[in-house]
Amino acid sequence: MKKTNSIPSIIHELNDNVENYLIDNNIKMRNGASPGLWLCFMLPASVILGTWNHPDCSYFYRTATCLSVGLLLNSLTIIFQVNHSAKFRTACCAVNSATTTLLLSYFSHHNLLFNVLLGVASSFGYNKLLLLALQVSPCSFTFGE
Repeated sequence: MKKTNSIPSIIHELNDNVENYLIDNNIKMRNGASPGLWLCFMLPASVILGTWNHPDCSYFYRTATCLSVGLLLNSLTIIFQVNHSAKFRTACCAVNSATTTLLLSYFSHHNLLFNVLLGVASSFGYNKLLLLALQVSPCSFTFGE
């Protein structure tokens, strides 16, 4: 009989994976704090739900929603792919950039170049700035913050 993993054990394993990733990158989190994975989803989810509940939102809010979907995908990518090679994570980031660009093209009326630049900058920038922020301010934040 095959053993199934429970949700708490999966979350615990993901927390351990992220903690190991942070240790491997010389990142020190606040003492006694877990990585705070749930916080990665809070802001993007609230922006997305705001658009869902108020479909007549402004042009800028729709753009922020497209970027929030990209940030949500980036968070998921980081959490689930921390044990993979840098090449694989870069490929996942490129897919996230393309997804964000497509969403921006469909839901906002920017030109294609702007959409591509915004999609790439938000995806790759998020990945680089997240690590940089955690490295330059040790013991100040959790991963999710």
